[in-house]
Amino acid sequence: MPKLSPRNEARQCNSCSCSAIEKNLARCAGCGAAFYCSKECQKQDWPEHKSLCKGNQDFHQQLTPSEETSDTAILSDGINMVQLDQRLAGWIRFHIHTLLCAAEQCLNPAANINNVQTKVMLVKLKPRTRDVHQDKPKMYFEFVDAYSVDIEETMGFATPWPYLMTGLRKMQAESEKKGKRGPTAAIVEAWPLEAQAVPLYLGTANSRYDYIPAWKELFKHYVNAGRKPISKRQR
Repeated sequence: MPKLSPRNEARQCNSCSCSAIEKNLARCAGCGAAFYCSKECQKQDWPEHKSLCKGNQDFHQQLTPSEETSDTAILSDGINMVQLDQRLAGWIRFHIHTLLCAAEQCLNPAANINNVQTKVMLVKLKPRTRDVHQDKPKMYFEFVDAYSVDIEETMGFATPWPYLMTGLRKMQAESEKKGKRGPTAAIVEAWPLEAQAVPLYLGTANSRYDYIPAWKELFKHYVNAGRKPISKRQR
């Protein structure tokens, strides 16, 4: 199996919850948001997925051509949506530790461990042009904003948010069955791409690190400078 991007590794079958690392997953042909490892799993999940699938199809039918960007549309730098998605995967690979450190500050599990299960960190980016990024993956995107969002609230957001959160909740439930604390996620929005989930496993209530009120400014600095932060956790 070819090496997967961090985002694709996090995908799970909507029925049995097996990961994309374990089995090849196929998109639902109807909505394009759910994933399944087999026709049997898709059939088993259909009673639960049916209403969400129809809602997602209706949403896309309501989009005007100017609002929907095809995979072959030419964007800045002369690239298309597929290539922009590949750039985001490369950006996430480089900045995964930065996302982890930022989420630890944003959600602050040392102050309230329940934040890991009830909130996610939303990260907003915008693509940079070649004269700025110079074809370096770490510089492909510019920081716009970052803040915590309640998972319950996101279930009412536009697609693909409900699917991302349903997948995250399944991962959390599977971890709880094994007696482990489940992940939270950084939800990365880089228009015109869809929001993408990056699962993150944060520290526990006993984790000791300095909370930094200006964490967002530091996050912005590391992202825009293409640098990685040094962990300052106290042992």
